[in-house]
Amino acid sequence: MLKLIYYSHDIRAKGETPFHSHKFWQLEIIISDRILLKTDEGENILPSGCTVLLPPGANHQLRYLENNSEYISFKFEYSEEVNENRTSILSENNDNRILKESLTEYLAERETLNMTSTRITEHLISALVENNTSTQEKDEFFSIAEDYVSSHCFKQITVDKLAQAIGCSVSLLNLRFREKRGISPKKFIDSERGKLLKSYLLYSTLSIAQIAEKMNYPDIYSFSRFCKRLTGSYPGQLRKQHTE
Repeated sequence: MLKLIYYSHDIRAKGETPFHSHKFWQLEIIISDRILLKTDEGENILPSGCTVLLPPGANHQLRYLENNSEYISFKFEYSEEVNENRTSILSENNDNRILKESLTEYLAERETLNMTSTRITEHLISALVENNTSTQEKDEFFSIAEDYVSSHCFKQITVDKLAQAIGCSVSLLNLRFREKRGISPKKFIDSERGKLLKSYLLYSTLSIAQIAEKMNYPDIYSFSRFCKRLTGSYPGQLRKQHTE
């Protein structure tokens, strides 16, 4: 469960915050210009478009290197168990990109948050945090598989191509997935593409036809059948259920 404590969408001149910590999770989205992040682990330049997640108690300082630096900042309580309690610069995988864009586009239309918009904002932040603090143990084999599928999710991925990316035979790929995950590689690929499909349907403003085209389906009917097979609902039904 996530509870939003603080929200700010600001533009500020050069300067810096004190080196400090607090008891909340913190999420920073850099909209424009560069910001230097200093933590106990070192320093990182955060370029435009970067997103950073800081856990409770993390010592940090934000140094604004340019005038008119634009950023969005959140502080929140998060009660779910996480795998690693350390500062993370979030990767630009498909889920992160969609969730971040949806969050910034939604907030761009609102100067303040009421009860409804706060809940929607909390839901989007929670999905972003959950996507980056998984408690599931990974090994290199599955990390490569997940990275490959994530970076090629807009294409029609085959089991053969996934095996080539990992550097193993199709039979070994099938064996490892069935032993460790209890599913076939094909089901894993469909599941990952299904997550992308749901992210677009639930969090983006793209039409169903635009999503189908973006995900490289030949037509909206093929896309709708895939959605129905994976989720039990057609795209329009799934989107409607989420907004009700």
